[in-house]
Amino acid sequence: MGVPELTQAINAYHSVSVSPEFQELERMRVRADHDEAQALWNAERKAKREEKFEIAKNVPNAETLEAIKETQEMKKDPSSGKGYTDVDEMMADIL
Repeated sequence: MGVPELTQAINAYHSVSVSPEFQELERMRVRADHDEAQALWNAERKAKREEKFEIAKNVPNAETLEAIKETQEMKKDPSSGKGYTDVDEMMADIL
């Protein structure tokens, strides 16, 4: 590609870029970019907000609290619960 072709291409670009159609398309592209960035920003804020609520939702229910209490009692007095020396036997009892 020689210099005349490059000059011709630059001139064609300049003539197209001043057209109302090109300017409208460019305005729409810029707006779409802005809208996408705004949507991502909003999604990030929402995720952070929900994450804070998620922490509050992770409060153990009554069954979990009872299991925690039972485990703590078994740690204090190991003879109060069944002990296992075989993992397969333990899993069979659990499941």
